[in-house]
Amino acid sequence: MPFSVRSTPGPGCYLLSETIVRSSASGVEDIMKATEIPLPGRFNVQNVLAAVAAASLLGVPSPVIREAVRTFQALPHRLEPAGIYNGITFYDDYIATVHDATLAALEALGHGVQTLILGGHERNLDFSEFGSRIPPNIKTVILFPPTGNRIWKAIETHSKNPILPEPFFVSDMEQAVKIAYQRTGQGGICLLSPASPSFGIFKDYRDRGDSFKALVRKLSNS
Repeated sequence: MPFSVRSTPGPGCYLLSETIVRSSASGVEDIMKATEIPLPGRFNVQNVLAAVAAASLLGVPSPVIREAVRTFQALPHRLEPAGIYNGITFYDDYIATVHDATLAALEALGHGVQTLILGGHERNLDFSEFGSRIPPNIKTVILFPPTGNRIWKAIETHSKNPILPEPFFVSDMEQAVKIAYQRTGQGGICLLSPASPSFGIFKDYRDRGDSFKALVRKLSNS
């Protein structure tokens, strides 16, 4: 069964006026509103459409599909909400080891992101495109070595924004979280999405993400 974020003339699952619908020979059935999907981002709407199409082929009733989507929880470290502390919403997206994944996370969370934590293991990737696409709502970038320096150079060189974010270079997660608390305004979002692998000062992305979440909780009242 085909699926698309655009309506299709034949049978399939698609988005119609921000509602996920299923079209078949018997008619068009509303499955759920896109706003009911608990995961942010247009790419997650696409993922849900694919899941609805697969479930439809297996004959799963629409109420079961709807409830499964509504109650779905993000996997750890994949654009995972890490909590709201001191009026700041924290997200752990440490699985984002390439800049395309970080850009997708920024698009998913929208203009509320004020602080972005970046950097990690060096793989000699080109960050030029990332630098050119950094959104203007980012006020602070917190950068881990060794790629942090190159990421910042790419932002400095290629950003199209009239005002650049302020960079902070750190060597450990506690520094990063402290700066995030100091620099992120009430109602803002701090996103950890490194655009780099986690090897180096962390064992792996799980270690890095768990360290972030623990320190966010620990430092919330400091």
